Amino acid sequence: MNIQGLAVSQSGAVLKPLSRAVYSALWLMGVGLAGAAILSQPTVAQESAAAATEPVALPSLGIQVDAARGLSVPRTPAALEQSYRATAGGASAIKPDTTGSQATLRDVLGNQPGITLLDFFGGNDHPVISIRGSGIQSQPMARGITLLVDGLPLNDADGSFHMGLLEPRNSSMIGIRRGANAMNPSAQSLGGEMDFLSQTGATEAGSLSLQYGSDSSLASRVAVGRAYDTWDFHVAAGDQRTDGFRDHSRQRRQSFRANLGIYGSGWENRTWLSYTNQHFEIPGPISRNAALDDDRYHTVTDNLPLRPWQTNPKRRTEGWRLANMTTLYSGPWTHSIGAYIQNTDDNFKTPAQVWDMDLNTLGLQYIVDAQFDRFSFGGGLSYSYSSGDFGVYGSPDQPQPPFRQMLVQDYNIKADNIVAQVRGAWEFAPDWTLNGQLRFVHTGRDLHGTYSGLNGLQSLSDSWSWVSPKIALAWQPNDKTMLFANVSTSREAPTLRDMVQFAGPVGAPVLGPNGQPMFRRGLTYVRELEPQRNLSYEIGGRGSFNDQYGWDITLYHADIEKELIGYSPDGANVFVYNYEGDTRHRGVELGLTGNWNLGSAGALDARLAYTYNNFTFRDGMFSGNDISGLPRHYLSASLDYRYSDFVVGVNVRGALGSSYADHANTQKMGSYAVLGAHFSYDFTKDSNLYVQVDNITDKRYLSWSLTPAMASAQDANNQDMYFPGNGRTVTAGLNFRF
Repeated sequence: MNIQGLAVSQSGAVLKPLSRAVYSALWLMGVGLAGAAILSQPTVAQESAAAATEPVALPSLGIQVDAARGLSVPRTPAALEQSYRATAGGASAIKPDTTGSQATLRDVLGNQPGITLLDFFGGNDHPVISIRGSGIQSQPMARGITLLVDGLPLNDADGSFHMGLLEPRNSSMIGIRRGANAMNPSAQSLGGEMDFLSQTGATEAGSLSLQYGSDSSLASRVAVGRAYDTWDFHVAAGDQRTDGFRDHSRQRRQSFRANLGIYGSGWENRTWLSYTNQHFEIPGPISRNAALDDDRYHTVTDNLPLRPWQTNPKRRTEGWRLANMTTLYSGPWTHSIGAYIQNTDDNFKTPAQVWDMDLNTLGLQYIVDAQFDRFSFGGGLSYSYSSGDFGVYGSPDQPQPPFRQMLVQDYNIKADNIVAQVRGAWEFAPDWTLNGQLRFVHTGRDLHGTYSGLNGLQSLSDSWSWVSPKIALAWQPNDKTMLFANVSTSREAPTLRDMVQFAGPVGAPVLGPNGQPMFRRGLTYVRELEPQRNLSYEIGGRGSFNDQYGWDITLYHADIEKELIGYSPDGANVFVYNYEGDTRHRGVELGLTGNWNLGSAGALDARLAYTYNNFTFRDGMFSGNDISGLPRHYLSASLDYRYSDFVVGVNVRGALGSSYADHANTQKMGSYAVLGAHFSYDFTKDSNLYVQVDNITDKRYLSWSLTPAMASAQDANNQDMYFPGNGRTVTAGLNFRF
């Protein structure tokens, strides 16, 4: 059945959870409003004081913000920009461009320092994404970054997330705190946090976007919002589809977003409802020779056990989410009380197995902020709980019996996460601020196999607790410059998916990454894993000159114990284990911007983002080797010229120098540079027509690899382990605001 037919056949399955979510939204909205009305009563007596509070300049590069509004859970684009740019560490605030495509994460995040985005499946919205090497090999079962939507986690309680459930076109502002600079209680990974602030009736009144391009790519979105004295609403629906530039890489993604905000004197309450349904075919890896060949780069391998045209690997993910947040303002104090429920139904069919997970998650969050003249204080509590079913069995389309006859196992799975944190900032001398944060975490994982009689560990219940401190020093010599240094610790526990692993096809022994035999093949088993431990050091700064040039640089060094490392020995299976030795992640995150007013001749805008990734095994079996998976040097740059209502620009992105494709460092991936260009015309305010071209020269290059523990030295050019980058694409579109 083709993708379009699949979407039609699933319409009944779509309506049922969506209707449940709508009824739940009405219920949760009523509860939230009742809570807001009750909790806001103590603030009425201070209404006059709160109303009299004037915007003041906080240490944040001169941006103004209302000091009565807390910074941990910013509710407006201006507050988010203020909050993230005031961070004493690697952070950035991104306002999505309105003059071109915003359909993919590359469109909105591809020109940011510290973020590495690589093409994965060859489609339009599934890139490999990594910050500081966190979760390098977790694709497409992602971990290593905490995703927030409107200040509440999108991750499940075990830390896992589905990148395709994000809708970048519905974001008014995006905030990124890299590493341990993350402030949300749930953000515990090396990669930090990303917060996608949704459009509301106050930020987007009406919008229509249409886009068509190469490979029959079609994207559309319509949104309507209105803002009144005491309430606002916003509703948006989107659709994306493409045939993909490679064989067997069709995709379809449908999304719906709605939110309702109600506010009064000293309080506000907002409810969000979201639904996403996506499915895509997986072309899989191919050999180096095929990926770099003009006639074969778009094809799939004919080798088993992969052979996608026969094994039909694909993935379908359906998710809905309901969230509510009440925010109370009382003088210098801000209280944010949030709750969310979500369901994710994920069916992932690889060439060898089918992984079928249905997971429900409940989350609660309370955050308090207080801002005084020379001191600010904050704290938070969060709780999340996930439970569901996880079934694993052999792929029925796999022609090799040892894979197809793998034993079936169904796991009852649970995860919980409890976090308490406290933080503060003290301006102990003019322009000098000392920041501190202390976080307590307790997290658990429970997996129970329902079928008995299988070899290997089939059930496991484990939990861990730890304390993570952070201390930072910031100096602001003027209102345009901040310099900072910090030291922090963090830990990241394995996901439920990490812990369920496949022991290989029936009938032959299999060796693990350390060369020791694993359990009998032909079954899944539960692997005992531990949280990885991170100790990070960071220095850097950000600022601007003459309102014309901007700079942002961070240097970090992270020593890691028991890093969760992934590898794929055959392209059909991915294994995760705690590396027995220590590892080290070091890097540089550099961003430069410039703008030149040419008077009547127009204006020029330039941007450069450079990320240096130096990840190494310090000891153990790969001692001294590079950890594979990401390019050592990654750069993106753009130059735009604006004249009247016209914008024309060029851009380049790519990897400088070679990087290793396997942990044993036997194969390398070469450097590449991909050129692009774009043109837009604003026919009314914030409405435009555009054309953009990516990979103008139609260059062949290796974007990513499956990172085996050791690649084949005898047949290096024919091993199926590489994903080619997208070929030339041309896209034209319309953005209309009303």
